[in-house]
Formats: sequence, C-alpha cells, structure tokens
Amino acid sequence: MNKILIGLAAAMLSCCQLSAQPTAFVPGKLWDNWQVGINGGVESVTTHNEILSNLNPRAGVRVTRFITPVIGLALQGSASFGNKPFPASRGALKATNLDLLTMLNLSNWTQGYIGQPRIIDVSAVVGLGWGHLHGLKRPRVTEETLGEPTVLPSQMDKNAFMGKIALDVAYTFGNERQWQVYLEPAINYHLDATGDVEINLSKSAVALTAGISYRLPNSNGRQHMAAGKLRDQQELDRLNQQVNELRAELKAKEAQQARDSRLIKDLKSRLDKLGGIKPSDFDLNQ
Repeated sequence: MNKILIGLAAAMLSCCQLSAQPTAFVPGKLWDNWQVGINGGVESVTTHNEILSNLNPRAGVRVTRFITPVIGLALQGSASFGNKPFPASRGALKATNLDLLTMLNLSNWTQGYIGQPRIIDVSAVVGLGWGHLHGLKRPRVTEETLGEPTVLPSQMDKNAFMGKIALDVAYTFGNERQWQVYLEPAINYHLDATGDVEINLSKSAVALTAGISYRLPNSNGRQHMAAGKLRDQQELDRLNQQVNELRAELKAKEAQQARDSRLIKDLKSRLDKLGGIKPSDFDLNQ
C-alpha cells in the first residue's frame, strides 16, 4: 500500500513538469477556475468488520481550484455521524475532517485538454488532513471518581493525522458545462493511530460519496479555462519564414516608394524650370 501511495503521489508531481499538451490553456487570474460543492455518503471501517452492516453517514463541502486542466487543489471539510462498530459515544457528531487534496485529472492528462470540461471526467485524489474524533472526555481521576466507569480509548476525544486516496468519476452538464456530479470511492487512513505515522490498512475506513459542484464564472465570463491550439516547431518555422518574407517584401516596397518619390521630386523640379521660360526666349529665325 505504501508503494501505491508513493507511486500515485509521484505521478501527480510529474504532471506539474509536463510542458506539452495538445491544447494550450490560459491560467487566468487568482480568482478564476474555482468550484464549490457539497457531498454526502457512507463509510465503514476497512478491516475486521462487516462493512455493509456497519455503514456510517457522512457529509461535506469542497472548494476546488484547478491550476491547470490537469492539476488542482481542493480544501474539503467533512463530518461523520456514526461510529459503528465501535462502542457508542455521546452526541450525533462522531468525527470531523479538514483535508487538503491534490486532484489529478486523468482524462486531461492522458488525452489532452479539449478546451472545455469533458462530459465524463476521471480524477485521482490524494491528500492529507487533520481529523478530530468527538467522544467522551476522560474524567479527571479524584477520590470521588475512582468508582466511575472507565472511558474506553475508542470513546475519547482526540486529534488525528489523516490521509486520503480516492477516485472521482464525474459527469458534467450545463450550457457552459459548469455543473458536475461525481461518485467517489475512497479510503481514509488514520496515519498516526499507532503513535508512528504509517499507512496501516487496519487503521483505515472505506467510503463511498456522491457530490455536486458548480464552476464559478471566470473574469472573462466563461466558466472553464480558455484554450487554443498549440503549434509544432515545423509549423512555427514555416510561419516565421512567411513573416520574414513579408518583411522583406515590405522593405522592398518601401525602397521602391522612396525611389518613386525622388523621381517625382526631380520631375517637378524640371517642370518648374520649364515653366520659367518665356516664348520670347526662343528665336525661331536663328
């Protein structure tokens, strides 16, 4: 599992170095290319557990900004409302998470950006976050509380270092393809559950959520990244040659115009001299 996480993270980082895509894109301003959305679903402990019998509801909100058509960052807050199969604890809210996610649009990575979101998009999601388990606080031990029941570790309030791996399969629609609904299977790790930071399948939960998001309008009025066709080097060389030929042609025309201007000036000067001659200046008898 460690190799899977490392490999996926390396793939995402390598995408940042990609310089050639079939389509060029315009990154836009800081407040361009944002999405907001909500999601909800179920989750359950991964191992030593009957998953379908111990599903817990969860809900969340997500704010996303795609820096390129391939790489995006998302901030997601989520809440869990059940703790089966663990012992019950006080209150309906069992856990909260705040995750910083890296999103890799696999469709645009492998097939290139087509100038607008695809109808079906597939994205890999990897991230880290802070979690908090809401339970009973361990009572302070005093002479009066010695006989009270012990609070189990699974019922205590505590913070957690969390990790997430997921896959988003999204359907986009709207006249600007500004709406997106997605289905996300995921696995969430409690990375420091044993005291050391590690990816331990026994300290994880699987989740299936569905969400909807909306692309906010950009500064240019569109609701997706602007794009244009890239040119290969041979085409650029041909265009440069045409530009140079046009420049040479323009220079030649300017030189011809300068020669014509000097000729016209010379003719005018001669006409002026001819205009100063009187008929009496000519002696026809001579």
